[in-house]
Amino acid sequence: MSKFRWSTMKVYVTGMKGGTGKTLVALYMLFKFKQMGFRVDFKDLTENMTGKNYLEGRGFRRDPKPELVIYDMRPSGVDNSQDVTVLVTEVPFLPLETLRVVGKKILVLNKMSPFPDKFMEQVDVVKGLVPNFDSVVLVPFNGGLFNWELQREPALDKLALIVAGKSQERLVFPFVEKFDS
Repeated sequence: MSKFRWSTMKVYVTGMKGGTGKTLVALYMLFKFKQMGFRVDFKDLTENMTGKNYLEGRGFRRDPKPELVIYDMRPSGVDNSQDVTVLVTEVPFLPLETLRVVGKKILVLNKMSPFPDKFMEQVDVVKGLVPNFDSVVLVPFNGGLFNWELQREPALDKLALIVAGKSQERLVFPFVEKFDS
């Protein structure tokens, strides 16, 4: 029996700009959902198939009856049949992102500056976007993740909880376990 009210939830992880961490975010969510006890499948619809190759190299086995299917893809493939769209980008590339989708929309701003002054400048740019999304998740630059070491990242853990419907946070800050607004 699925943990969701529908049989299989579709999660599209997308974004216009290459190199912003879409595949990494998709893979992180895959492993986090499995850790949470969900049956998950992963569909790599990108040109370079990085996610598929990563999983094959680690002996990943697909769940026969997934509760969640994570799609790693370019925005041109988004068809509004998904339940959740996770738009992954970086602050400098926000003007490129004009994706209009139906359903739950989550913005993930990846590789946020670890330096307080620069981070606050980036937050100022992002503040106005919060009303346009169901949630906005700010992910700090993480050298381990950048080098494909899927280590724990609290902001991405919160993203998985939001996608799974176990959290309603609208704005997730890095470095903060609980943020009261």
